[in-house]
Amino acid sequence: MAHVNHATAQRALAVAREHGLDIPAAVDDAERAAAVIAHVGRTPDSPSVPADPQAMRQALAEHADAIQHARATGRAAADLARHVPAMVVRTIAEAAPAWVNELAGRFANARDDLADALDGIPPGVDDTMLHRIPAAAFAAWQRAAGHARQLDDLTAARNHIASAAGEQGTRDRDLWAVVELPPVGDGRLFTHQHAPALRQWRENRRQPVLKWRAVLDHEPFAVSLAAVGEIEQRVGLWQEWSDAAQRRHQRIFSRA
Repeated sequence: MAHVNHATAQRALAVAREHGLDIPAAVDDAERAAAVIAHVGRTPDSPSVPADPQAMRQALAEHADAIQHARATGRAAADLARHVPAMVVRTIAEAAPAWVNELAGRFANARDDLADALDGIPPGVDDTMLHRIPAAAFAAWQRAAGHARQLDDLTAARNHIASAAGEQGTRDRDLWAVVELPPVGDGRLFTHQHAPALRQWRENRRQPVLKWRAVLDHEPFAVSLAAVGEIEQRVGLWQEWSDAAQRRHQRIFSRA
């Protein structure tokens, strides 16, 4: 897990709030504590100037005390402020796994809704053919496009939040955040089935319906939102498949 900076944690918290996720009391408390530190030590406003000499002396004494107190608390706040970002980062990191799990439930619902919509779209249809397909298929495409955008949004939210828990970015992070390969088997399956489906995902990044169809239609894939830290396992499984395919190719060439 990577070091997490304050900006990354704040972005994750903003995403959690945008998506209406459950914010633990510890996170709210840390935010309020940080706000207290940020506002401590400000020079007090000047009091109104009284006309009476005695009142003026009293006002001066009170204002001097207020300035002295503000300076003292400001120094104390500056000392404590060094520890505030780490406190905020820690509480958000602790909340991140539960936030991702909450998103995973929404992801599963949107995935199932998209799969239902895809049943009404003939294979091979893309967004250049929408003016030529039947009305029912066009309506199914519109539903599918909405669900695909929702899946994209949930995937991006998941990645922002997981970063706050220290998960490092990786190549094809958006892919491995949602796709898990089956247990490693014959390298031929990777070469002729799994790899082409993954390639279709990558090639259709700008066409959400086709991108998601590529992995949903490939039954060996498990399409689900990865828990915090799970992407590394999924990438490792992909590497094992790739190695299996490479070993098979080497055996074939060694017999040639």
